[in-house]
Parts: sequence; C-alpha cells; structure tokens
Amino acid sequence: MKKTSCHTEKMYRQHGKQLLALIRTRVYNTQDAQDILQETFLKFERCCQKKCECNHPKSYLFRIGLNATTDFFYKKKREKKMLNTWESPMKTAATTPEFPCEILSCTYHFLSEVSPANRAAFIQSEIEGKPQKQIAEELGVPYSTLKSRIQRTRNTLKTAFKNCLNQNEYPSNVRLF
Repeated sequence: MKKTSCHTEKMYRQHGKQLLALIRTRVYNTQDAQDILQETFLKFERCCQKKCECNHPKSYLFRIGLNATTDFFYKKKREKKMLNTWESPMKTAATTPEFPCEILSCTYHFLSEVSPANRAAFIQSEIEGKPQKQIAEELGVPYSTLKSRIQRTRNTLKTAFKNCLNQNEYPSNVRLF
C-alpha cells in the first residue's frame, strides 16, 4: 500500500470545517473548540515536520482531534478536582459567580498556615496536577510519606473551611461571599 506524506495547509482547507464540527459536537464552547482545532493542527504539523508518513492522513488528523478533545476534558477535570473536594462550600456558593477565584484565594491563605513541606507537596499534587510518585522522587521522600503529607493537608484545609463557613471567620484579605 502506498504511503502519502501529509500537507497541513491542504488538510486544513479540506477538512478544517468538518473537524471543527466534530469537535463542536463534544465541546459546546466555540472558543474552546477552536483552541482544540488549533492544537490538533499543531500536532499534525509536528508529525509532518518529522516526515511521518501514513496511509490515511485524514483519519490520522481526525484521531488527533478526538484525542485532543479528550485531553481537554481531562485538563478541565483536573482543574476542578480540588474545588470538588469541599462539597458544602460549593453548594453554599452556587449562586456566586466569582466563587472559584475566592475559594482559591481562601485556600492559599489557609495553606500559609500549613508546614512548608506539606504545603509544597499539596500544591504540586492538587493544584499543579503533578503525579505523587514524581513529587516523592523530586523531594527525596518515600511515596507513603508524601501521601500522608497531602492527606494531612487536605484534612487541615477541610477543617479550616468548615470553621470558616460555620463561624464566619474569613481571612481579612478574602471576601468569601
């Protein structure tokens, strides 16, 4: 079977609208869909620059697009992971549009009261999304120790948020509601 080389501009002209329509069936925000489309063609171009040859460039392009769409949702899930761990504040602030920014400010304030080792581990794992095993290797601590530090910090933050919401003791630099 004959392999063909890919041409990004030609592929964009021929299949860009189709691919965008496919992405839009999964991603409802137009701007996000266009970002995914751009990322798809960037990845396709990188493959072309490496002189990759494939039997079906259109299929390959669409597969990249679907994978990029899946990656988009994984990134969004990771960003919301920390906010979803505290259900009661999320329910309380469902009507406040600026809540995620406020809760993040509050989180950083409460983190300032945690030990530096626990704070660093928590931020890298829960906010930056680094794998815990990688963090343990970088910090030179056993994996189980790192997991304990992160769990201890989660519990500390959970308690701080509960106290904050129950007693209306908000940090002075944060307007919660």
